[in-house]
Amino acid sequence: MKKYLILIALAFAGIADALYLTIEHYADKIPPCATGWFVDCGKVLRSEYALILGVPLALIGVAHYLSLFTALGWAFVSKKRVSIYWVIVQAKIGFLASLYFVYLQVFVIKSLCQYCMVSAVISTTIFILTQIFFSEERKRLVIWVMGIIYRNIVKKIFFKFDPEKVHVGMVTLGEKIGSAGISRVLSNFLLVTKKPETFQKVAGIGFDNCVGLAAGFDYEARLTGTLAAWGFGFQSVGTITNNEYEGKRPLLVGTNIDFGALDERTSTILSLHGGAGCPRTARDENNGELGKAASSAEKLYAPIIE
Repeated sequence: MKKYLILIALAFAGIADALYLTIEHYADKIPPCATGWFVDCGKVLRSEYALILGVPLALIGVAHYLSLFTALGWAFVSKKRVSIYWVIVQAKIGFLASLYFVYLQVFVIKSLCQYCMVSAVISTTIFILTQIFFSEERKRLVIWVMGIIYRNIVKKIFFKFDPEKVHVGMVTLGEKIGSAGISRVLSNFLLVTKKPETFQKVAGIGFDNCVGLAAGFDYEARLTGTLAAWGFGFQSVGTITNNEYEGKRPLLVGTNIDFGALDERTSTILSLHGGAGCPRTARDENNGELGKAASSAEKLYAPIIE
């Protein structure tokens, strides 16, 4: 409740600031303003950038803050996810607009307006707080937008090329992304949500998430440093055996792979790279029970939930 009240108070302050500038604009007055080096409200408010298609920028600010205030009120009362999405989008619009207008003041007009800077501080504060307060909804919104882009644009492009080339290209891209620390941090910030109810511990291994990447896609184990930052809890690369058999070739495994558990009888990799999964107790054809740490490959993979 407190987070909504903080944001509503900030939106109300934004309305008051923008409304005051709007009234002064239509009264053809320059509001009282401190003057000095790099500060001149009149120069900013009388510049060509103070109007957009003949509409005062201050009036557009009033509409923005009113929209944000309405969205916050709806979210406060209903707690509906769509209302929070509205808050997140509106806050981001305000923040980006403020960045642009501060750029104009500093580098183009070369003067600052204290009322405009107050609005910029309010918009930036609202944006930062919405990122913190509604982190789960923000990540859901990002994933939803990414899904729309993929299904309607990216997928159609990929389907025009050789699938194996697309496969190899995506694995290579994923590997490069995983090698850059900043990209892992950004992916984790945008996509990953950790919840206590999804945590499981099997054979002493901590599993944060039961959704993992099944064997076959990354059969060379090149994405072990990337998948956790995308929200995957575990990765299964494939099946190996502890003993040599006719017709089987030895599997060369990189030293960067951390084997969570390996059942000697079924030779099924349960987890890789400290990942997290939901292995279940499986049937052993010899004695009926492999124990908590064992699972047949077909029962290991959790479904991917959109």
